[in-house]
Amino acid sequence: MILIPVIIMNRRYGRLSLRLNQRLNDQLEREVDVLSASKTDEVQQHYRLLKHWQVKLSDAEAKNWGLTTLLMGGLVVLVLIRAVTLPNVEAGDIYTIVTYTMSFTYTMDEVPFLVQQVGRLKDIGDRISSQGILEN
Repeated sequence: MILIPVIIMNRRYGRLSLRLNQRLNDQLEREVDVLSASKTDEVQQHYRLLKHWQVKLSDAEAKNWGLTTLLMGGLVVLVLIRAVTLPNVEAGDIYTIVTYTMSFTYTMDEVPFLVQQVGRLKDIGDRISSQGILEN
């Protein structure tokens, strides 16, 4: 049940990440032309835009990671409350339950990064396909 909000959050984040990666990659594709023109104001604007999109990506990942961490913290609290209210529970049982739960939550810490990387790779793959680079 706790995974439903995480799934919804990461689907939304995945779409946002794809859009931000597209904008970043659009700007990166202009780099050779901008640098070849050797116009200081255009070069500065280009790097400002690159920084802008990188910061947007980083902010989105941090927000998603923070929300995921809050949900996982809530999960740990709920599991701990449930574990201590079990009949005939012993300290070792509680330790085992909490350890497995923490292991799961540590794994969930990587999800925002992986979602962002999938968006990045999807955009790159779409660009390669649209240019026919990988066709036989």
